[in-house]
Amino acid sequence: MLLEGLRIDDSLAGKEALAELLVYADFVDSSLRVLERLLGLYKPIRSSGREYWRLYDGRLDRAVTRLAMAYYKNRPSGRQCWELVKKIKQLVVTFSGTRIGPRQRGGNPRTIHTGG
Repeated sequence: MLLEGLRIDDSLAGKEALAELLVYADFVDSSLRVLERLLGLYKPIRSSGREYWRLYDGRLDRAVTRLAMAYYKNRPSGRQCWELVKKIKQLVVTFSGTRIGPRQRGGNPRTIHTGG
């Protein structure tokens, strides 16, 4: 169903890149910010700390580029790759039957108050 949603049924490289992404990246439980950092779709910030490079995986960055090449049929820009990642996340969440939680939407999770 995911291949039909992305319309990459005829591309073997696209199927391989999608499989690689689905194995290593958690599209259901990860927020878009975490996915952006993991896939390398942001402008890195130079600093003395290494916390910005902790999540980045170059292999997944290349997989996103290969998938976007299969989807757009040409060399994609960074914006096109990011839009494709958002579309994959939307399709995966839709097909998995789970809903996006408040923390992933950017809000605070619901707290349960006991009367007292």
